[in-house]
Amino acid sequence: MTAPSPFDRTHVFNLSLRYDFGRGWSLASRLLYYSGFPGRVRTVREASSPPRTSPYLQVDVQAEKRWTIGDQGSYVALTLGVLNAGLRKDSTDLDCTSRACEENLVGPATIPTLGVVGSL
Repeated sequence: MTAPSPFDRTHVFNLSLRYDFGRGWSLASRLLYYSGFPGRVRTVREASSPPRTSPYLQVDVQAEKRWTIGDQGSYVALTLGVLNAGLRKDSTDLDCTSRACEENLVGPATIPTLGVVGSL
């Protein structure tokens, strides 16, 4: 018998975009998508093609203001962002019985970020 790994996520997709508005202002975003992983099942028959958890989609955003220092390419920048700006919950488990499947969700794990970046 063959069965997918309990950690199998068949589809994983990342997309990052950044737009420079000029005058040191930019906005960046990242999109993360992954399909669900296999749930826990009770019978061997179900193990070869088990039900899967819900897919997950996360959107992160970050704004930046950059100031140039001198004429050698040095700069300092202030960044402000949010990880998981869409407030999405993620699945940690899918437990299936003969009657139904119960999915356990966690979150939303949303984190604001503030940073200073520089280059000499």
